[in-house]
Amino acid sequence: MSIANQLFRAYHFLKYRVKASGRHSLHSPFLYSLFDQVIEPSKSFQIKKIERLRKELLSNNRTVKVMDFKNGKTLTKTIGLLAKTSVCTKKFSSFLNLLTIFLKASSVLETGTSLGINALYLAHSVNSLVTIEGAGALASLARENFMFFNKKNIQLVNANMYQVLESEIVKSKPDFFFLDADHRSTAVAFCVDLILRHTPSVKCIVVHDIYWSRDMYEMWNQLIDDSRFTLTIDIFQAGLLFPRLPMEKQHFMLCF
Repeated sequence: MSIANQLFRAYHFLKYRVKASGRHSLHSPFLYSLFDQVIEPSKSFQIKKIERLRKELLSNNRTVKVMDFKNGKTLTKTIGLLAKTSVCTKKFSSFLNLLTIFLKASSVLETGTSLGINALYLAHSVNSLVTIEGAGALASLARENFMFFNKKNIQLVNANMYQVLESEIVKSKPDFFFLDADHRSTAVAFCVDLILRHTPSVKCIVVHDIYWSRDMYEMWNQLIDDSRFTLTIDIFQAGLLFPRLPMEKQHFMLCF
């Protein structure tokens, strides 16, 4: 990440900390329950077996070659470095798991598998999960991790997201989405449009890294204004999109 992007994120994090609401300033029963059952417990909740895997990955010095599809470059990195820089925090992984439970989600589609930590957390409480990863080396590592956990409800698709996303949505009809593959506005718009076109019963779309760059931030603001979403929530690490809640259109920043 460039210095300009680091400064951009730092500036907006300070703004977020000033504006974000806590539990006691929330009046909506839905938001209060979300804070109480998902955001607050994510600070301490963990699935111990998955966290042991995370610890092992962080200390793994084995090297792999990973293709960056945004610039076409192949980079050599250790698994430990990938676990440190490309995998979400324990708190955020826990948040995803608790959110699926709170929303009673049954089927999940994830873009951007990486090493599979988030997929394991998400699959822990749903019937089925499809996760798409474009990089062959990452897909192989994630598949190893899924086999170790003997997770039969995870289907890993090693392919270009732009080529397979629509068919995977049509096939599995997920009711929960986690977008974490391509951190560009065009990619997010592509995914969101396909999701809303093919899954009328979608409960939530989680867009990761909404402050990754100015481009992503501008995309997030367009989604906030998008009339297709009744409720939008900013927790800084991600944006939450709710298309069909029975309420007037609202946007919130919540402390996470």
